[in-house]
Amino acid sequence: MTSIARNGRTDVWLRIPDEPRRAETRPLTVSFLTDCLLSTVLVLTVAGVALLISLHFLDTLFLDARFNTLNADLEENPVAWMGTVAEFGAAVGAFLLALSLPRQRMRYGVLAAILVYFSLDDAIRIHETMVLHVEKLLGIQSDYGRDMWPLIYFPVAGLAFWIMWHAAGKVPDRAGRFVRTGLLMLGASIVCEMLGTTWAPAEGQAPSAAYALEVAVEKALQLGAWPLIAAGLVAMALTCVGSIARLEDPAAS
Repeated sequence: MTSIARNGRTDVWLRIPDEPRRAETRPLTVSFLTDCLLSTVLVLTVAGVALLISLHFLDTLFLDARFNTLNADLEENPVAWMGTVAEFGAAVGAFLLALSLPRQRMRYGVLAAILVYFSLDDAIRIHETMVLHVEKLLGIQSDYGRDMWPLIYFPVAGLAFWIMWHAAGKVPDRAGRFVRTGLLMLGASIVCEMLGTTWAPAEGQAPSAAYALEVAVEKALQLGAWPLIAAGLVAMALTCVGSIARLEDPAAS
């Protein structure tokens, strides 16, 4: 700012320094938060999958599958437990979508309930117990259990797949791509598991290299899929809440 000061008969112009400018910072928007969420989850997912594969091959190929905590084919290892947590995270994302979209609350509420059940199923192995009862009822050998549970779960899993795939198509950004990529990875993992029956070892036998590879691919796809789906659903919900973008209401179309 400039001012004039009188000094006798002479006008003296005095320059008063302007106030220092504040450093410009990027606003903390919902778009920025969702980008950070998706990028962080992607890095952690890649690291988790790499750790899972490394520990699995170490146990099955070099340690004769002596350590259950390292074997990806079992549920006792900590890295596999991450998948259960990610499934629950996907349920949280679906619940947030139900809260954000009143006209679609029933749809995403059902999705949240299905995903909570899937998370519980992985934690306490409900589908394995169910398959044993079905096999006993039908007189089928247990070797076909890996092929049977996807057929039993197909109606519920198919409904969840359709809801998530449809929702992801309404968001043309990273969140939608994360969800759809995760769904395709889950589908591929189910195919791997059903094909793995061919190489499954008999009880008491050590797994072959082919079976170890199949399990590694299957579990890597599963572990990689659920965090992507969870992050995508949460990001979609945050986007709706922040009014940065809206999911199109099918009722309006």
